[in-house]
Amino acid sequence: MAVTLTGTGGLFTRLGKLFGLAKTIRTHQQAIAPTSATATSGVRTIYSVFASTTGTLPMATDLVQAVANEDIVADASLGTLVGIKAAAERTLIEMVDADTKLPTKTVPEAMRELAFQMNRDGEKVAVSSFTIGATSYNAANTGNAVVIVSDEAPKIIKNNVVFATKVAGQPYLRAETLTFSCAEDTKTAGVASGSEVWTVTGDRSFPNLDRRWRAGSGTAMRMTATCGDQDAGGSPGLNLLTNSDFEVFASDVPVSWELVTGTATTHVASSTTAQRGSYALKFIGDGSTLTKVRQRMNYGSGTYGKLKGDTLYLLSAWLRQEGTAVAGTLRISFRDQTDTVLGSMTVSVAWGSLTTSYVRHGFAVVSPVNIPDETDLVIELTTALTATGSILIDEVTVCEMQRLAAGGPGVAIVAGSTDSRRGDLATVAISNNTVGEMNLELDRMFGLYESGIFLPSGTGTNVTVADALIS
Repeated sequence: MAVTLTGTGGLFTRLGKLFGLAKTIRTHQQAIAPTSATATSGVRTIYSVFASTTGTLPMATDLVQAVANEDIVADASLGTLVGIKAAAERTLIEMVDADTKLPTKTVPEAMRELAFQMNRDGEKVAVSSFTIGATSYNAANTGNAVVIVSDEAPKIIKNNVVFATKVAGQPYLRAETLTFSCAEDTKTAGVASGSEVWTVTGDRSFPNLDRRWRAGSGTAMRMTATCGDQDAGGSPGLNLLTNSDFEVFASDVPVSWELVTGTATTHVASSTTAQRGSYALKFIGDGSTLTKVRQRMNYGSGTYGKLKGDTLYLLSAWLRQEGTAVAGTLRISFRDQTDTVLGSMTVSVAWGSLTTSYVRHGFAVVSPVNIPDETDLVIELTTALTATGSILIDEVTVCEMQRLAAGGPGVAIVAGSTDSRRGDLATVAISNNTVGEMNLELDRMFGLYESGIFLPSGTGTNVTVADALIS
């Protein structure tokens, strides 16, 4: 069965009328009290005309009070918006439940079933997308930790059903500037080097029915930097690997790692040229050997850290070249026990793209839905290194990225070569790319940023639920 989506009596046809009525009310609200702090329309027009005519500020109590109370005047229709929202929720729940009995008659359950059906039937709303800007670091920072923000979206809709066409990015982000500030460093008791505590704050938020929504996320959270010194972490932000800072070796093979291909000392060795700490892992070229090491996850002789399905992870590795090789490609990937790469959880780096300084490489990616209990983190050469060259590998870390909300971006901070100090700052700006109006109103009325539920989306002729239904 399937819920009728469009046409006479369709779900989105009905929701579109409710959304359109709410839009009309907001237009009048914004005319009375504009969302811009510097605008001079609406109630403020009286104030600005008076000031420009007389050259002085108005002193009449009633005029000043009218401007000061513009929010109260604008929100006089808030009760109507609340009623429209309740009607939209009831429409969604009752229409979906009439088609397929829900476990509980709630908005989240109805949205999950709707997403499942739309995915199955190839139905789509207009896409919403955002651009995450490059991280900007304060020039006065002491440390050189790296801040990463990802809009990568999960894959599960309902009951492990994956989108036929995966949504590229979270559709309900907030256009805002995220500020990262180091709040606790090694001078604070209990804070280890490379594991500094940071705060993440977003721009001011407003309630969903407020005329100023969508604004910022209102995020205010704390997180710990990821560092190779951490072993087998079980919480978001902590490193899942063990001895991935490569500080402990046994006969030139890093402890907790297995040398699969190659010979210790000849092809794999320790190096004292490290990104952090005292040692790094060194792959030595001979022109033919495809050197390979691995660490088994959720495994006693490897690491007790374990990957979860449909979860956003960040892999980071600090790499540099040594010598004069002209060929060689290093790949870092997650594999199952048949040595098959897990989805897109892989990154390859050519020797020629490396420099004589350490640079961070890696990826942010959502893990496969049905992930094996035992996986391997594999570091290998896929093209042999020229005999005159080596690759140095240090601070390989894997951490679950922390989401600002269920439907928000994932964030992580990776320790650099110099520890961060309290007051170190970084910012990341998130801007609108395209925002489908139906997606926008679904988020407004049903709180999808908070729940993390979203619908299949597309562009152009792929869109079957038109924004024009909002009228």
